[in-house]
Amino acid sequence: MTAEGISRISSIASVCAIVACLLYVPYMLHKMEAIRNRLTVKMDKFKIMEEEVWSQMMRAREGVPRARKERQAYPQCNCASAERCPAGPPGRPGTPGNPGSPGLQGAPGSPGSQGIAPPVEHHRESGLLSLSASRQEGLKMGIERIVINSQIKSF
Repeated sequence: MTAEGISRISSIASVCAIVACLLYVPYMLHKMEAIRNRLTVKMDKFKIMEEEVWSQMMRAREGVPRARKERQAYPQCNCASAERCPAGPPGRPGTPGNPGSPGLQGAPGSPGSQGIAPPVEHHRESGLLSLSASRQEGLKMGIERIVINSQIKSF
């Protein structure tokens, strides 16, 4: 093979490659258009189905009461208008503050009416006193209050 033969073969190969590209490009564009058309048809079917499902959901929701209040269309509040914006949600509670100073002494109460002292039994053998059930219950509650108050103060 001479240089002239090699150049002829490479020229023929180049022309064949150019012709193949010129013939393949329209074929490739046709395939791309067919794919695009199929996708468009499928998207249209999907949109129709989506609209049907959405309208069914809205019809089914018509009789259901709403649990939340609808919000404004814009994120800002129109506070200059006649309608005031609702208060936001409450924040987290803060840390407890220092105890305040003790208050003033209260006024003395009015004298009570004459009452009857609860019955007290004295046992001669043991020398112990016994109280009625209601008096015992009152003493228990008083002792519990004293214990709770001392626990709170030590906290």
